[in-house]
Amino acid sequence: MSVQNQIEAACLLAHIEGINAQIAGTSKFHTNIDMWNQSGIFSPIEFDKAIAVETLHNVVKDITGVRPRWIDTDEMSIEEIEQETRDYLYDAREDRRREHREKSERARANRYRPNRAMELALSKAIILSK
Repeated sequence: MSVQNQIEAACLLAHIEGINAQIAGTSKFHTNIDMWNQSGIFSPIEFDKAIAVETLHNVVKDITGVRPRWIDTDEMSIEEIEQETRDYLYDAREDRRREHREKSERARANRYRPNRAMELALSKAIILSK
């Protein structure tokens, strides 16, 4: 392994360990640099982009039920990928709010109302009884 590769490996390891230190619980990123390298990840920037892409794919799959193969993340920056993820989450939240609002409106519209004929009969009975 060249000196440059050793430096990159050390930087990547330090980056992953720094992220893991911020993560609560037991679900953390593995620190086997060879495995990351086999996946084509050699630097902290490549690691961050891979995690951003994976997050986007998971969010879109959770929302739509399919992996977003139509989104070309190769040419996107990390910030663009993260914005795309936020957009999907925002749209999903707005969809849930709209669905809840529509459901509430339907429930209000369908609540029990006395029969109009019954209302007329009762009002006539009240008028006649006076």
